[in-house]
Amino acid sequence: MNTSGAYSNTYTNAVGCDSMVTANVTINYTSTPTSFSATACDSYTLPWGGSVNTSGAYSNTYTNAAGCDSMVTANVTINYSSTPTSFSATACDSYTLPWGGSVNTSGAYSNTYTNAEGCDSMVTANVTINYSPALQLPSAQQHVTVTHFLGVDQ
Repeated sequence: MNTSGAYSNTYTNAVGCDSMVTANVTINYTSTPTSFSATACDSYTLPWGGSVNTSGAYSNTYTNAAGCDSMVTANVTINYSSTPTSFSATACDSYTLPWGGSVNTSGAYSNTYTNAEGCDSMVTANVTINYSPALQLPSAQQHVTVTHFLGVDQ
């Protein structure tokens, strides 16, 4: 039986008398099993708590309002960020970063890319800037003295 209702049966006792027994039956139904898919980078927080970092099917059993169990399954796909990378560069006066822009002070400059799986990936350029010495032009007085010394008349 899988339907709620009143179910009766007539019994005959040992002396031949009939007895009717009625069972009032209520059927509580479980909720329809539910599943959903989720995709995340590096880890996923399950709606019922907890976090996972590998792809797979994760299930949880709830009790519905009628007191029956109901199962929910999360089909989780985990994509991974690329390993952070860094490189060093040395330049005179300024450096043009590979992702655009230029810098004129030493330091660590980072850029975040999106990898093929849609996850963030960071690259850091450790830049050292060496400065050229300032070019010093001779003053007008020094120019005259040098040219006069060399025998050039001006």
